[in-house]
This record gives sequence, structure tokens and C-alpha cells, in this order.
Amino acid sequence: MIQASRRHLVGVGRAKCRGCASCRPAAFSLIEAVVVMAIMAVLSAIAIPRFANALQGKAVDLAARRLAADLRLAQVQAIKTVKQQSVTFSVPANSYTLVDMPHPDHPSAIYTVKLGEPPYEGAAIASFDFGGPDTLVFDRFGGPSSPGTVVIALGGRQKTVRVGAGAGRITIE
Repeated sequence: MIQASRRHLVGVGRAKCRGCASCRPAAFSLIEAVVVMAIMAVLSAIAIPRFANALQGKAVDLAARRLAADLRLAQVQAIKTVKQQSVTFSVPANSYTLVDMPHPDHPSAIYTVKLGEPPYEGAAIASFDFGGPDTLVFDRFGGPSSPGTVVIALGGRQKTVRVGAGAGRITIE
């Protein structure tokens, strides 16, 4: 008895066989390829904006964490040296400087952080408010000259770094 799936081997040539699975070529049709490409295009259209938004959020978060850490460093330096420590902000330069403090990685350089550079690319100091000019001063006990905030922003994302009154508690919101 001849098996149905092997019919083309016995008595029926491949040229006459129409439709058995073993005779069809193992490839994708043009329609299948177009459908897959369309699905990939739709998924990419959804994913790319979300990915870009996530990168913006990450840059803002990193910049706010760096600023908070540097403000804490200035506060500790003021307590350690028993003298005032100033942090100067510059919106046009998108940077801040810890005055009279050497850079931890380059001791001969001034400690300045530019938020437009990697890994904070695009993040910017949107505003700062410490009740005066562009400088926050920690006294020898680590207290700020006045409480205030610094807003870091990129696109629709923003984080606020807040320096509290009294002991100068530094938080990120």
C-alpha cells in the first residue's frame, strides 16, 4: 500500500504533484514578508517615542541626583572646614560651580558641572531660587543661607532639588 504523503515518489512525479507539503518550497511569500514588516513598523512607531521619553527621564533624574550629591558635598565641606562653602549657578552656561573646592577627579581644576554634557545631555537648569542672586551659601554648620529650589528639566520632564531651612535637608522631588 502506498502512503498518501509519499505519493509523489511512487508513480506521480513532482511536476504533477499539486499541494502536498513536502513538494512546496520552504520560503516566505511576499505577502507574509510585507505583513511582518508592517507589524514591525507599527511596533517601532509605538516604541521609539517611549524610548526617547525614557531617556529624557533618565537624563533629568541623573542630573538631579548629581546636583543633590554635590550640594551635600558642599554642605559637608562647610562643616569639615568650619567655613562657608558657596555653590554658584549659571542658567546661560547650564552649569554650577562649587567655589573654592577642587574637582574630585582633577584636583587642579575648579569643581564645575556642566549639565549639557554626557551623561546629562539635554538636561538643563530651568530655574533656581534661593532668595537672592545666583549663589547658595552653606554656613560653617552646614545650614543654607536661605532655603530654596533648583529645577532641572528636559522636554516635558523635570525634577526639583529642594534645600530646606535650618539644617539644610536636601531632597529630590
